[in-house]
Amino acid sequence: MSLNVKGDFMDPIDTVPGVYGRTHIHTGEGPKILQKIVEEKWAGKVKSVDREGNIVWKNIIGWYSNPRNEKELYKISFIDGKSNGIIDYGTVLSVEHPILTRRGYIAVGNLREDDLIATGDPLPGPRAEQGLQGTLLGDGNISKNEQLSEQHSIKQKEYLQQKIKLYAPLMKKSPDGNRKSSAGQEYSGVYSVGLKSAGKLRVIFYYSLNKSYYFHDLRKKWYPLGVKIIPQDLHQTLDLFGVAIWYMDDGHYNKYSSFALGNRTQEEVEYLQSILRNFGFESKKFQDKRGYWDIVFNRETTKGFLTAIAKYVPESMRYKLHEEACKIPFDSSFYEPEEAKTGWRRVKVIPYSTHHPRTLYSIDVESTHNFFTPGGIMSA
Repeated sequence: MSLNVKGDFMDPIDTVPGVYGRTHIHTGEGPKILQKIVEEKWAGKVKSVDREGNIVWKNIIGWYSNPRNEKELYKISFIDGKSNGIIDYGTVLSVEHPILTRRGYIAVGNLREDDLIATGDPLPGPRAEQGLQGTLLGDGNISKNEQLSEQHSIKQKEYLQQKIKLYAPLMKKSPDGNRKSSAGQEYSGVYSVGLKSAGKLRVIFYYSLNKSYYFHDLRKKWYPLGVKIIPQDLHQTLDLFGVAIWYMDDGHYNKYSSFALGNRTQEEVEYLQSILRNFGFESKKFQDKRGYWDIVFNRETTKGFLTAIAKYVPESMRYKLHEEACKIPFDSSFYEPEEAKTGWRRVKVIPYSTHHPRTLYSIDVESTHNFFTPGGIMSA
């Protein structure tokens, strides 16, 4: 899928450098200040985007600086973007510096209110998006600081590792593809911690995905008032892989398959039943004395359901399948990571009134001729 922009935006643009020198650039060694990159002629890799919208790492091949000469400056940010509560995060640019939009490269002074610019945050691919929907129906949570996480016992460690593989493009990564922590150290993505319960030590495993604009939007959708709900458009987006993830998180098998829904509302329970019915799986609902709900399949539906999802179920979760379904091999290809494509968000242009800086900077990047900043993709 291409970026759907007008013209060949990969051609370098002849423009006077116009980026504030204190801007942080996404590099393979972590954030670096643009001014220092130019002054030191640092030639490492920076995050960029190719013509298909894939996030890629490319070498710097040019370094530029130019007097500001009293040019107008603007801060480029995103509608509903990141801030510290007082000021918006973004990138300060001169009025004529081009930024990549859905219309192609557009000078800052010619941006429209409805322009979409790239965030640099990766979007999940189709399978990862299904995994995330199933995870949020199940054991996953998005915290107030917009990080998604879930935890399981050691029995499900392999299952978590499969999910981490699927979600790898949503994590911080270096040019060699290794996942990085905020300190730049490689990590496996699955952590363990010991918890004491009733005097006994229990080891759990968990992962946490990075805060991003995507999870910001997902948090608003699933937690509109701070408490998780079931989005009412889920029937339009959830497929069988997503249902399988949900079942592995919240499902049980003991002659019959069931989903534990906790204290969902009756309307939400019936809505989830209707989603399962769309796949041909009729169910009944039951509520216990605590008010907790379960959706239960009969024996015939259980057999059909588990047969349908068996190829998605890794070895560590096969105890949730019946004997016949276990004969269907696990297909690990469903958990292979997809290409990381950049997200897009509506632009916010803020006048930047100050006598500083006196010098503006830019870099050139091999083949793509663009680089990511906190305020979008800049023309090199």
